[in-house]
Amino acid sequence: MDEFAALVPPFEAAFLQYMAAWTFHGRCRQSRRYTTSKNCPLPTPADSLLFILVYLKQNTIHVLHGRLFGMRQSKATQWIPVLLPVLRNTLRTLGDAPCRSVEALRQCLGGEVPPLPLA
Repeated sequence: MDEFAALVPPFEAAFLQYMAAWTFHGRCRQSRRYTTSKNCPLPTPADSLLFILVYLKQNTIHVLHGRLFGMRQSKATQWIPVLLPVLRNTLRTLGDAPCRSVEALRQCLGGEVPPLPLA
């Protein structure tokens, strides 16, 4: 719970930064600024963070994931591509993003990366 609570404020900041530049449908924001609607299925930053973390952990189909969070499949399908880059940017800001290469892993660990055991 402490790790989740610590992740919520930077996630909220990254979400607001993302929504200041982009609309919910992935278009460049032109006029109105983002506000959370009254009937938003994910009204708080903690709800949005839990939504995307559960999606990544369980890898559910969008219909099931929407049902878990009380929304239709179409809404779940809209939220997922919005929240994935927000989470990625949050983890990069905190220095906790996953390494994408062996060289990046070496730099992160500050030394040798042991070879993987053969199965």
